[in-house]
Amino acid sequence: IDSALEVFILCMTKGERVDTYVAVEGSLFAERICDVVLEYSMTAVEKVITAAASKMRNVHLWKRLGSEFATTFPLSEVLMDELRQCCHHIDMMDIEPRLQALLTEETNELQIPWDEIFKSFDRSPMFHCIRFDRGEEINWVVYSREYDIFIDIVSEQSSSMTQKHFRRVRLLLEDNFGEQNIAKNASDQFVSFVLNWVWDDCWLSL
Repeated sequence: IDSALEVFILCMTKGERVDTYVAVEGSLFAERICDVVLEYSMTAVEKVITAAASKMRNVHLWKRLGSEFATTFPLSEVLMDELRQCCHHIDMMDIEPRLQALLTEETNELQIPWDEIFKSFDRSPMFHCIRFDRGEEINWVVYSREYDIFIDIVSEQSSSMTQKHFRRVRLLLEDNFGEQNIAKNASDQFVSFVLNWVWDDCWLSL
């Protein structure tokens, strides 16, 4: 097989023959040194390959749903759920105080048309937005192209365009994510986009 791996095992025998039998802890029988070394080595190799394959899959998902996303790509909630399982989650309420004011019931006085706002995210060159309808819930996933971060939003399904009860707003970050200020910047970018949209809408309504 062209893609098969050739594994070479080097071990220090300290003068012992590899076909010598040794006692193995937890076993009632003696085993040959070469068999013991082979078993432990292949277990280690399997772990390395499994971890590498998992990492490659995570990177592929992140790019497919993020920077390389195409509307022609058949998207399923299964892929989105898989992406959630391989990344870190941060509650945006913890790092963006303005978000609470936007999502509370008092803001209904502004009649914020959330469906239109999320459509605007998708029309913006800075973002794209994916929508999943899940029975009594709507799940919007907004991707920030600048910060390579997903904003995962879940609200109750409602017949009203302006009255939404949001159940969850969180950031999805890659496993190797290390810069907390980027999370803050992405949160600020998201909220500022919403506030600017509301301001522009109010101005046009005058």
